[in-house]
Amino acid sequence: MNKSGLISEVAKRTGQTTAETLATVDAMLDVIVDELKVGNKVTIVNFGTFGVKEYSERVGRNPRNQEQIIIPSKTRPTFKAADKLKDRINEE
Repeated sequence: MNKSGLISEVAKRTGQTTAETLATVDAMLDVIVDELKVGNKVTIVNFGTFGVKEYSERVGRNPRNQEQIIIPSKTRPTFKAADKLKDRINEE
């Protein structure tokens, strides 16, 4: 499912218009991104926690010529699924 499919399904389940649902989903995603940018975690109860992880600078190797290169530090988003979400996925 892509974003437009998600918007359509949420609109159908809530009775909102597609435009209203699009605005809501976009706003929610913007809030999550803004919070992650400043280093905060975002927890959605019974769904999971979005966070960020800092990776420090390190030395790597170019696979073509085995030359050492410096891999710069990065901040990457993370997601940890809640136990309740895992349980719901595995229900039969």
